[in-house]
Amino acid sequence: MKINPCKRAFGVTLLAALCVAQVAHAKIPASVRTMVENIFAPALPHRGLTTAQEPLQPNLLHGAVRLLLGAIPAEKADWYITNTKYDYRPTVIDVATEEQTTRRGHVYTYLDRGQIMIISAVEYSGSTIYLKLLSPDAMQRSGGGEAHPSRLAAMVGFKFSDALLNGPADAVITAMQKWLEPFASIESAFAATMPAKKLPQHPRKK
Repeated sequence: MKINPCKRAFGVTLLAALCVAQVAHAKIPASVRTMVENIFAPALPHRGLTTAQEPLQPNLLHGAVRLLLGAIPAEKADWYITNTKYDYRPTVIDVATEEQTTRRGHVYTYLDRGQIMIISAVEYSGSTIYLKLLSPDAMQRSGGGEAHPSRLAAMVGFKFSDALLNGPADAVITAMQKWLEPFASIESAFAATMPAKKLPQHPRKK
């Protein structure tokens, strides 16, 4: 039986793509992935995480983070007649050197220290762990003047050495927590950052 060359080429291409995907995922041990997704729990997928045209589903949201170090590049939703797809601008942090790199082009704004963000997804590529982050509400960059404000989106990647990835999983979490403080929910994140209420002081009776 003769095999159509086109079908053979398609099969080889598909096999190569699957092999590349497996290699890209292979550097992150399963124990590390499990711990990351337990501590930085991502939301369950739904359209509200990808497009401004759909609302977020609160019952599908899980973890959140508070930025411990600022100056993380972020973008707003793409604009075409109305706000559309969220642009998760990637920033990769080299854990060993603490250097940040992002894609070329104009940056809409930078996230400030203390900003609370929803964890919309966790992704892996090679030796890098990515957290896709989305602001709970529509925001404007500093100075305002934005005609079409939207939620801000960023994708923060942590690039690890093989030695760190293949060591105790706790070390990976500790490195990530230097930049992002994890919370079990968006509500607990806001509650933890609210100033404590001072109890009224009553004069002592003599």
